[in-house]
Amino acid sequence: MQNRRPHAALAAIAAIACLAAPHATPAAEASAATPLAVQGRTGLKPPAPASRSARGVAAAGVAPAREGLAAGLPDLRIPPREDGPGVGTLPEDSWHDPLPRRGSASRWTVPAVESLSVNLAMMGWNRWVGAAPWADISGDSIGRNLRSRWVLDDDQFWVNQFGHPYQGTWAFSAARSAGQGFWVSSAYAFAASGLWEIAGETERPSRNDQVTTTVAGMVLGEILGRFSDALRAEGGTWNGVAASVLSPMGAVNRRLLGPTRPERATSSRWALAMGGATGDATGDRGTWGGGVGLDFAWGLPGDPDLELEQPFDHFVLEARYGFARDPDATVRARGLLAGRSFEAAPARGLYGLFLLFDFDTPQRFHVSTSALGAGASARADLGGGLALEGDLVGAAVILGAAGTVDRGDDGKGRDYRIGPGAQALAGLDLVAGTRARLGAVARQYLIFGEGEVAGDERIAELGARGSVRVLGAHAVAVDVSRHLRHASADASGPVREAGWAFQVSWVIQGGVAPRAADWAVEL
Repeated sequence: MQNRRPHAALAAIAAIACLAAPHATPAAEASAATPLAVQGRTGLKPPAPASRSARGVAAAGVAPAREGLAAGLPDLRIPPREDGPGVGTLPEDSWHDPLPRRGSASRWTVPAVESLSVNLAMMGWNRWVGAAPWADISGDSIGRNLRSRWVLDDDQFWVNQFGHPYQGTWAFSAARSAGQGFWVSSAYAFAASGLWEIAGETERPSRNDQVTTTVAGMVLGEILGRFSDALRAEGGTWNGVAASVLSPMGAVNRRLLGPTRPERATSSRWALAMGGATGDATGDRGTWGGGVGLDFAWGLPGDPDLELEQPFDHFVLEARYGFARDPDATVRARGLLAGRSFEAAPARGLYGLFLLFDFDTPQRFHVSTSALGAGASARADLGGGLALEGDLVGAAVILGAAGTVDRGDDGKGRDYRIGPGAQALAGLDLVAGTRARLGAVARQYLIFGEGEVAGDERIAELGARGSVRVLGAHAVAVDVSRHLRHASADASGPVREAGWAFQVSWVIQGGVAPRAADWAVEL
């Protein structure tokens, strides 16, 4: 039961999509003789010439000069600035280690103080500006919460499933940008959320908030942090501004502790979409609404140079926001916690344990989950410039929210189900070089409602998608999806619903291709 004001958090989706746009600028070739800058959070090393792990910085629109860059992939690199270093040319003394000792107290105390400060600032706002009755905290309320049973709260869907995840990124990012590792930073997110549940409100602590804030904070915090790192490493004023918006705590800690080193980047693919959508699953039938979106994959399956050394060395992010009367937003993110690469000709890929956060709001088909499961992603070269790319993930939902139910006669209570469950993803794409892509995806969610809103929710999404590159980095894309819902134990009996959505988009795409020859085919 955290902040009831979700609107500030909505900026995250728009920021992800809009701030990627400046990086879609065609550029001059970077010198192949320039050594790539290899930076890592765990120790500063001088820039190294071509090595297996020296892959430079790669994120949305940041493409280092790599030997054998796919000829068919649009070169979207930003040229080196005349007044400073460009990509891969950072002088050795331009980065320093602000935390030279592994046991340095700063890397522990600074994020702890920052996390506490964020909580205190929100508590003060809710009490004295928002005048929220549940923010009138006292020693008695804290003692009562310490002795209380943890419950499932009745907050709005957007607050619980989007506001909390974004709030969870603050404590995680504070620790990560101070030099802590992934797992230690996760403990900061867990502790900050627990502190809020006990001492941030007068209401009983919420276990759904504790789970969602921690898990989603880990997933989104790591992804946004790596994105921010890559933008900063590329250099430039606008990149710095975008990086600060994506990871505010990272910007603060750069001032307090000095710059840390970005995670090693690898092959990547991104697509920024702007277009319109219609359908009875996302709005009124026959009406169109505009929207923006971003797809971003880091550590492409099938890359022979991909090294899975740390959590989230491979991750996938999908973000959408539709500008409608009832906003339709999507954030789907998954990262590989632990896994391995494999090669079984003609396929290469990866498999392992994934941490997932999904958030989707197409009206009656609302669903959001924090999940942990196993999966695999692979790419198979078919010859003739064609390849198949596939994803398969099955996960246990730690805690999720889904569906729409009627509130009580007094208009109070939760209007959706919360509980554990399961989810699955299966996707397959036929890729023709960099010119075209045609694919299908199926998603299934099962949520078992707990508490006052019992019953189960089964929500499925079946989609088909295609894109054709028409000019340079620009493409036209079409997405069609069918949404299905089956809910049981509703007051009026079982519910079966269906809806559809259709979207047309203009897409700017880019990334860094692996060095493998089969990725370099240009039709």
